[in-house]
Amino acid sequence: MRCNVSNHSFTTPVSFTARISLLLNALVWSLPVFFIKYLSYSFDPYTQNFYRSLSATVALFLYVWLRKREELQRVMGEWRLFVPPAIIFAAAQILCVEGIYKITASLAAILERGGLVFVVIFSYLLLRDERGRIRSKGFLSGASLSFAGMIGVILGDGDFSLQGHTAGVLLLITSGTLYGLYTVGIAKATKYLDPLAATFAIVASSTVIFGVAAAIYGEPGQIFQVDWKINLFLLISGLIGIAAGHTLFFINVKKVGNVLTNTFLLLTPLIGVTLASLFLGERLTWIQIFSGAVLIGGSYLLVTRGQARTFNENH
Repeated sequence: MRCNVSNHSFTTPVSFTARISLLLNALVWSLPVFFIKYLSYSFDPYTQNFYRSLSATVALFLYVWLRKREELQRVMGEWRLFVPPAIIFAAAQILCVEGIYKITASLAAILERGGLVFVVIFSYLLLRDERGRIRSKGFLSGASLSFAGMIGVILGDGDFSLQGHTAGVLLLITSGTLYGLYTVGIAKATKYLDPLAATFAIVASSTVIFGVAAAIYGEPGQIFQVDWKINLFLLISGLIGIAAGHTLFFINVKKVGNVLTNTFLLLTPLIGVTLASLFLGERLTWIQIFSGAVLIGGSYLLVTRGQARTFNENH
């Protein structure tokens, strides 16, 4: 594959459609922590990872085979690009799910998004076209407000403790480090490829790894021992959290860059507690409401003061 690329810069403001895509990604990825925690009562982490990923793989394959066959063939021709990030993602996901099994959902949410620190570090070191954004005052201001607001949203419920959660915390910190490397690999691998086809390549490769892990350490036969409603929920969680979530993520990385996409995802805990308040009757505290306003303000700065990278390409 030959690509002549020029005009790499951050000169185009984030468009309205890109903002909507970022918001949808945050909405979709606010749910997996709850999916994983709910399914933990019926499946071991290895089995859950495998079947959630398998459902996403099948759905993505059917779509790209029917609608984007040429792009799929192109991605498969570049399959070596996806092996390293798929291995890193699978390791990060296994550690993440294992960690969520051991700690509370609120603590998991903050540690999962805390991986942004590693995303920024690795992006600055390894992605030259991200450095200008990371150094900009608009990004630094928006990211700082967003991170502070996210912490306030999670800690503001008054029921937050690290006691007895050391193993889960270490697993999620390690997962966050690997996730930072994974996002850099994805940014490089998908820059000139179709996001949906690229999503299929990553998810399918990861599913193979999850399958091996489930066969060795898990109990794949558990799906035959639980109620069909649990299996349906398992299927839906894979379609939403993995197929839809990763597709939106790859689209956003391609449109606005790796760092901005990941920083905007700091909104996910706020969306999660808001949904819990609306549908589960959980009470929002004043600290959470104030912190949510700070978080929204930071996210607004990111998309108004931030800029999307632009480049011309010829294949």
